[in-house]
Amino acid sequence: MDLFAGSNSAEQVGSQSENDACGGVGTLTEEDLIHCATVWNRMSFEEKEKYRNINNCKKSNIETADPVSSMALCEEDDADDTILDPFCPEKPSCSRSLKPRCTTRRTKRNICQPRKRKRPFGVKRKKWVKPGPVTNNPYLNFIRTVRRRYCGLMPKQLVILAAYEWRCLSDSKKLRYRRLASLVRASQRQQQRCACNLT
Repeated sequence: MDLFAGSNSAEQVGSQSENDACGGVGTLTEEDLIHCATVWNRMSFEEKEKYRNINNCKKSNIETADPVSSMALCEEDDADDTILDPFCPEKPSCSRSLKPRCTTRRTKRNICQPRKRKRPFGVKRKKWVKPGPVTNNPYLNFIRTVRRRYCGLMPKQLVILAAYEWRCLSDSKKLRYRRLASLVRASQRQQQRCACNLT
């Protein structure tokens, strides 16, 4: 029996302290009582103790434990709480529609063009030199191929290298350059004949 009596007294103390925090039951409606109950539940243990011992506290302690300040802090939270505001219509939670993003001229250019492969540093590309026209001299035609093969050489080095390789060539390989020279001679003769006939 003592246990039940203790629990009833604790409930009475809690309800009495809630009423004191809200300014008395007689002046409040049901909505105000619900609001006061939520404020009471959100209070810390130390704030609740001030209202439980309100009869023994001094006037200075009562002024510091003003319930209006704690209620004002919770007014903004109560506006968003659907349980505390049952008559408030729910806000439609719609996801924002994403518009298709237009591709700029720069992004289109980057998409269309293939990426260029970067060469390793320190490796320089050899500058290609035009070998020159085919002549009626087989040795000059051979120098033309050597110049294409070993591009970037100085003229003096090119002549020395071509003379050494021409000396080491066989007659069958030299015959190719002699045929090129004979074809050039034949074309030159034909051009001369055409020029003579026109005159």
